[in-house]
Amino acid sequence: MRHGRPIFALALLLSCWRLAPTRARAEEAPESTPAVLATYAIERPGQPSEQLVLVRTGDRVEHRFAQRGTAELWRRDPRGELEHVKAYPGDGKSVHYTAGDLRTIALAPSWDELASLVGARELRDLKQAGSRRLAGRAARLLRGTLRGQPAELAWLDALSLPAYLRLGTGAQRTVLRLVDVRPCTDELCAEYDARALRSIEFADLGDMEYDPFVRRFLAREARSHGAHAHAH
Repeated sequence: MRHGRPIFALALLLSCWRLAPTRARAEEAPESTPAVLATYAIERPGQPSEQLVLVRTGDRVEHRFAQRGTAELWRRDPRGELEHVKAYPGDGKSVHYTAGDLRTIALAPSWDELASLVGARELRDLKQAGSRRLAGRAARLLRGTLRGQPAELAWLDALSLPAYLRLGTGAQRTVLRLVDVRPCTDELCAEYDARALRSIEFADLGDMEYDPFVRRFLAREARSHGAHAHAH
C-alpha cells in the first residue's frame, strides 16, 4: 500500500492547518525557547473559529485540536531524530511513526517550525514592518511571503511564538491569534495518557484495512494529501 506524504498543521495554515514536509532533518530550536502552553484561535472566512493548543517542552511538542478531537505529538531524541504520534482519544487509538517511518514517507519538519509554528529561516525571509505591544508584550511586525502565501506576522521574540499571523488573502485567508500563553508546569503540560490509547504502528496500517478506525485514518490522510497537492 502506498501512502501520500502526510502534511502537518501553516501549507500550515491552509485548509487543515498542517506543516508541509520541509527539510531532510530536524533543526535545533534556540536553547532559550521557553516551555509553554499556548492557546490559539484559527480563523477562516465563513468557518467557525477553531482552537489550537501548542504544548512545548524541551524535547516534546504537541498540537492539540479540540474541535477535531485529535492531537499531533512530536518527540526529539538527543541525536535530533524525530518520532511522531497522531492521537485520537475519542477513538481510543493512536498511530505511531518511528524516525525510519518519517524518512520513508519524506516527512521531516524542522524542530523550530514545530515548536514555534514559524521557523527561524522563514523569519529571516520576512521584512521588518515596525513593532507594537500586544497583550503587554513587545512584538515585531513582519511582512512578506510565507510558504508561498502573502503573510503578515506579529512575532514575540521573548516567547519564540507568533502573537498574530495572517496567511493568504480573501476567501483563502487564514488568521492565527494568540489567545493565552502560560509557562509549563508538570500538570499543565502533562502528556496525554498513552496507556489509555491503543497504539498502532504506521508500518502495520497496510495489514489492518479491515479495522474501521484504520480505514477512516487512511481516508483522512488521502484527503489531506489531496488538498495539499491541489493548493500547490
